[in-house]
Amino acid sequence: MRRVLATFALVSGVALWPCALAAPRAQTTSGKVTYIARPGALVAQKGGREMWRNKGLFREAQTLEVLVSGGKLLVLSSEGKSRRASLTAFAPGTGKRLWQTPISDEDSTDLDLRGVTAGTVLVTAVWGPPRIPRVIVAGLEGGEIRFKKPGELLGYTGKYAVLLDYGLNLEVPTGAWLPLVRLDLEQARRTYIGLTLPERPGCGKVLSRQAGKSNLKYDNRFVTALRQDDCGLFTAKVDWYGKAGQKPIINPPRGR
Repeated sequence: MRRVLATFALVSGVALWPCALAAPRAQTTSGKVTYIARPGALVAQKGGREMWRNKGLFREAQTLEVLVSGGKLLVLSSEGKSRRASLTAFAPGTGKRLWQTPISDEDSTDLDLRGVTAGTVLVTAVWGPPRIPRVIVAGLEGGEIRFKKPGELLGYTGKYAVLLDYGLNLEVPTGAWLPLVRLDLEQARRTYIGLTLPERPGCGKVLSRQAGKSNLKYDNRFVTALRQDDCGLFTAKVDWYGKAGQKPIINPPRGR
């Protein structure tokens, strides 16, 4: 039975008509082939013609993501009322399923298939308790879960990933605190490289409203934080190859 959602007039409260909730759908293009995942099927098309169709998949999908990388067609899905997540690999040329791995047995939200690097697949999700962001690292060839670590994934380069990990602090205490973690994907080793940003002379404390992942920029060497104090906006650049407590590069170093 299809799920429907009734639409109501705001003033009168009268139902206008039921409309079907949109089914999840994801697609990606690699070369000249487009791969489409939707409830009940995974399809490959080239030049408007169907190359292959794998039926009976993801029948109760709540979310779907598709990625072609490392010679694999990867699909991240959550299904059913429990929203249990799984990662599945297919052969791009034939649609044959190569492996499937459960990501979480719990209600998972904010699922994201982030990419492939150093022979691993990186997935991010939120589950709990406590409901905190986590990074899941799976082997590309066999799909085995190598490890799961708490934190928000900022980016990755080669065998390293950089996370923002506030731990169980659900409310960010201050914008000056940058709890960065360098994650070795081969050794499953976390190295804390966090620091507290210094105050700029005469500008007061760093304001908390600029804290969080949305105001952080990752590149192959640095994490740059956009922050604000009484003198205005500034940036703090942190070398994620460096050590905890390092001195960040502040620009401008003084208020205007």
